[in-house]
Amino acid sequence: MMRIKLIIILLAFSLFSYGQLYINEFMASNASTIQDPDYTDDADWLELYNASNLAVNLNGYFLTDDKAIPNKWRIGNITIAPKGFAIFWADGKDSSNHTSFNLNALNEFIGLYDTNSKVIDSISYSNQFPDVSEGRNINNPAEWGYFITATPNAANSTEFFTGFALNEPQFNFRGGIYSSNLSILLSTDMGGVIRYTLDGSDPTPSSPVYNNPISLTETTVVRARIFKTGMIPGPIITNSYFINESIIPNTLPVVSLSTNPANFWDPQLMVPTGLPLTKWPELKLMGCIHGSYPKKCWGCTFVSNTEQAPWIIPFFTIHRVRVLKLLLCVHRVTIGATPSCAIF
Repeated sequence: MMRIKLIIILLAFSLFSYGQLYINEFMASNASTIQDPDYTDDADWLELYNASNLAVNLNGYFLTDDKAIPNKWRIGNITIAPKGFAIFWADGKDSSNHTSFNLNALNEFIGLYDTNSKVIDSISYSNQFPDVSEGRNINNPAEWGYFITATPNAANSTEFFTGFALNEPQFNFRGGIYSSNLSILLSTDMGGVIRYTLDGSDPTPSSPVYNNPISLTETTVVRARIFKTGMIPGPIITNSYFINESIIPNTLPVVSLSTNPANFWDPQLMVPTGLPLTKWPELKLMGCIHGSYPKKCWGCTFVSNTEQAPWIIPFFTIHRVRVLKLLLCVHRVTIGATPSCAIF
């Protein structure tokens, strides 16, 4: 009788333990959210959570991205504290807390298995977006959703989204050079609320709601996106309108770079010299002293070491120079000096 009671107690404890250890959050498209401290890479990652009051040693457990191979990658001697978290980097490096597989930003599977290759927890997911994590609702762990503020090694954010507003606002005029005032009309055929800005900043939930045509009487950057309740806002669509400017069209191409003004001018938010503001084309603040002056020197590189190809633009068709690798725009430090550009 005592033996039967012991078996029942052990079985209950086993089931309790499995229910308290689970995949809590992951990011399959980590562009800049967190950097792996071992290899200084922006690697994809997944997070396990131990909801029990006992420490859990994962030695001999398995993680996999393939249902057919539950024992694909064996976890080493890693212990998760009670109510604690453990981060695993899905980067294919196969060492310590680095798995032997990578996460696909498209359709993929993540599975956690015990020492006997019995499933403890798993998740199948579809398309992922850069720097957006997917995880459990902190108020209802059985529900999965998305976070624009990822929290690796910490409790999931309370700002929980059930999906994405994927539709884009439509503009009646494309960005460009115009010799007269414009009236910009915005529309959407898939619902949602359109919010916009006119100062180059990102539209937020507190930005003006579009209800009436936007009258442009001077050069303006119009940025708009669609908001839906409970969903991550849609892509930001940007159009730069050069109104009544003394620009002669068709002599040289006009390249317009638009971003939040703070990225350029705010000393606290400005991207440090040498670090890219954008992934591709790669926009950098050039020179070691320009950041402290009102006028900056910016370089825009159109060739990277990844799969991106250089821009093919006929800047100088007479001399057959078509491949644009680097555009360097320089403002002299002297106030009022004329800017100059160099193209490589």
